[in-house]
Amino acid sequence: MAIQSSKERLFGEWRKRQRRNKIPFAGYLFSRDEMISPYGLPEDEALNKESKERVADLMSCLPEQYRSILYLREFESFSYSEIQEALDLSENQVKVTLHRARKKLTQLADEHWREKHD
Repeated sequence: MAIQSSKERLFGEWRKRQRRNKIPFAGYLFSRDEMISPYGLPEDEALNKESKERVADLMSCLPEQYRSILYLREFESFSYSEIQEALDLSENQVKVTLHRARKKLTQLADEHWREKHD
């Protein structure tokens, strides 16, 4: 009898495990990727917001022409020819000004970082 009941318990446990494996969505219940919100993690959202605020602060320190050309290229994804038409500049002027604007923005970011960490 003892052998029979342990055999039944073992078989019962095996059947339970088999039923759990047949649930079609069981794999998704505990999958970390499926549990993440489509809106992202709150920590990531906070960091992105903070980064955008820093970039906006740094861009406000740039001259108007640099700010305009950077905004059109980086945030609005304008091509060089579209910026050329919008700002009435030659394509070479657009490229040179964009290069100078990026360089100045990098310098401002480095200065800001040094001030913060010194």
